[in-house]
Amino acid sequence: MGTVGVVSLRLAALQVPVGDSPKGSIRALRDLSSQLSRGEVDLLVLPEAWTDRDPLPRLDEMLAYAGVLISELSEIACALSTQLYGGGIYVYRGGPRVGCPVIDHDGKLIGWQYKTHLFRDERRFFVPGEDFRSFTCKTIKVGVLICHDIVYPENARILALRGADLIVSPARIVSEGIKPWHIYLRARCLENRLPILASNVWIEGQAEGRSIVVEPTHQPDDIVDVRESVLDEEGGGLLISSVNIERPNRLRLERLGNRRPELYGDLCRDYQT
Repeated sequence: MGTVGVVSLRLAALQVPVGDSPKGSIRALRDLSSQLSRGEVDLLVLPEAWTDRDPLPRLDEMLAYAGVLISELSEIACALSTQLYGGGIYVYRGGPRVGCPVIDHDGKLIGWQYKTHLFRDERRFFVPGEDFRSFTCKTIKVGVLICHDIVYPENARILALRGADLIVSPARIVSEGIKPWHIYLRARCLENRLPILASNVWIEGQAEGRSIVVEPTHQPDDIVDVRESVLDEEGGGLLISSVNIERPNRLRLERLGNRRPELYGDLCRDYQT
């Protein structure tokens, strides 16, 4: 459980200021990413639905734009020599899906994680993902939970049990939801002894960003707490952080080793409310 090898990773959340069209949002993405030097970060994460202020009514247009987005993201990943997690974009794969493309440092698309728990009206438009994948960045296993997926503790726990060392979470959270969103992220971090990097959009008058990285930290008297860094500035921006991988791995082995799976059967029951 967990990976031994690389001790730390240099991470960045790119908080995109969303424009009125994909072209405007891509320009903003280029401007922000140009602030990074080649090789400065190992891993870069974008938000969910970062391409448009109101994408669902224009779903067909957003789906048709997926190829352009992948091309743009591949260029950025290659130019920066970083592994890039492209947020949650709208893509057609056996039906419309919200998917996070994962692009390696050489610009090659290496896979997708699809959103598994759709939020409210999304259930009318999209097909949910059916599994959780991990991707490897410098020997580190990285899991992806897209926005509403972080609400369900089972999702992060599955990734932890499958050996993830880090979770990234592209998000599109309105301003009123920032406080509970941060609580969810802290809880998932503490429950699983996993660092989490979450990138949110910034939309004037709608979503105030506040992208965040949370990391378990060992305090005196054997207490584990959560250390966090939040992007407080208004508008778009970059949140850059180095996270330790080795220390949380030791803490996670101890915590998950004390589980009692024989008591948890009800978690798989289909409760109707």
